Amino acid sequence: MSRVKELVSDEELMKAFAGTHYGNKDYRDIIKLGLLKSACKYHSGYTTSQILKRLELIKENLKLTKKGRQYLYDSIQYSSINTVVEKK
Repeated sequence: MSRVKELVSDEELMKAFAGTHYGNKDYRDIIKLGLLKSACKYHSGYTTSQILKRLELIKENLKLTKKGRQYLYDSIQYSSINTVVEKK
């Protein structure tokens, strides 16, 4: 998880999500899902897209930036490792 926090700090995350109403969902999960949707050519909604653009994770055409690809990869890799560890 530290790698994704290097790409997008907690402060940047809180600033980007300021004024939004996603309930009690984890913001990093919202980012991960939004990036996955963008990578699959799906739209993740206006607010999420604006947040991803503000964090420089996607471009105006909704394609992932290098930073966005790295964030998505690292966040999926991290959650996969944790899932394997928890099952043992």
